[in-house]
Amino acid sequence: MHRSATTTALLAMILAGIGSAVPASAAEPDRVAPASSGAPVATPQGGTPSQPGGRPADPAGNATALAALQRDLGLNAEQFKQARTAAAVSATTDTQLRGRLGAAFGGSWLETRTGKLSVAVTTAADAQVVTGAGATAVLVARTERQLDAVKTDLDKLSRTSPAALADAHSWGVDVQRNQVVLTVSTGRTEAIRPLVQKYGQAVAIEESAHRPQPTNFPWLDGGLPYDNTSAGTGCSTGFNVRNIAAGTEYVLTAGHCGDPGDNVNGTAAVGAGGVNIGSFTSSWFPTWDDALIQVTNGAWAQGAYIWLYPGYLTINSGYTDGPIGTLICKSGRTTLLTCGGITGKNWTVNYAAGAVYGLTRNNACYEPGDSGGSNINMFIVTPAPEGVSSGASLVGGNCLAVPVSYYFPVADSLPFYSAAYGVSLW
Repeated sequence: MHRSATTTALLAMILAGIGSAVPASAAEPDRVAPASSGAPVATPQGGTPSQPGGRPADPAGNATALAALQRDLGLNAEQFKQARTAAAVSATTDTQLRGRLGAAFGGSWLETRTGKLSVAVTTAADAQVVTGAGATAVLVARTERQLDAVKTDLDKLSRTSPAALADAHSWGVDVQRNQVVLTVSTGRTEAIRPLVQKYGQAVAIEESAHRPQPTNFPWLDGGLPYDNTSAGTGCSTGFNVRNIAAGTEYVLTAGHCGDPGDNVNGTAAVGAGGVNIGSFTSSWFPTWDDALIQVTNGAWAQGAYIWLYPGYLTINSGYTDGPIGTLICKSGRTTLLTCGGITGKNWTVNYAAGAVYGLTRNNACYEPGDSGGSNINMFIVTPAPEGVSSGASLVGGNCLAVPVSYYFPVADSLPFYSAAYGVSLW
């Protein structure tokens, strides 16, 4: 399945208020944009620290980020610094082990609070290779490729026979459990079991009463609130992007937050109630969940900044696609700044409006209105963009005690929008 730069969003959801990038599953639909003349290419995996552009470093932002890490993960400043350093070493080790182990690789993950690496393998001999490289070896029954193949089958089924998975909320590979986890509505396990029985213990079915839902100022920072006045809904900004050659500026946000042409205004919460920002120029949902808002009001200043409620953080000009265990923080209008760790890659979420593929699962709290907000990789010295908030499992509009949230990766969005609109991160 492809998308071109001229196709409009399929449907907008109404909602108030380690190391190397992991390739997407073969079942994940791809979207192809037309080549654009002289388009800047988004910087993958790392990039460089963005230039502040005359905006001084903000001590309040640093303090807010550290307070969120302490509150959500129990990390003080020194522990965070040590974990970030360890994660950098783990990233190199992970890349090396992926190459050495090849098809025997069973998956890998970081310990979010320490940055230390664990690698799953299926034989004792491969375990010795892992421990010899300085990582923790975990013996498992199945390789990552075997689990990816099961997940691919479920993705294909969701597109060819969506009714068969109507009771399924989400599915994806849980490398720590060495299984594909399929979450279904309460009481529907036996109804769906025949679909996955052939996979045996490779698939674990879990029940949940909480189906994931999309979670719809002078400086236009990531994480700030905006109102879609055409639809009467509200979401959050993700990341500022621009086409330098054309002089056009945009905000990357969630696709379910608006349709092309929808008007976008600032909010009273940031002293900009009714102040126009611009309008949606491209939007994709379901299947994908990202969009561009073109900023046409020059009164808004943009840059490589994330609002932290209070304070701001300067981010990297390159994006990352972090592994499981990566420490991330999210900024959004409802829950403000929350932090957690990546708990799954390339997950499929079966929203009421249709399935979205290739999502990153995490345990930072999202609630309605946070959609489109910024998710950043805190294991990078200059934090890097990871994705825009898509949805979460909610109870009465509140995140679960152990949050289950999803963002759409910048690693998918930026290559597409770079080709279609010539944009790059600020």
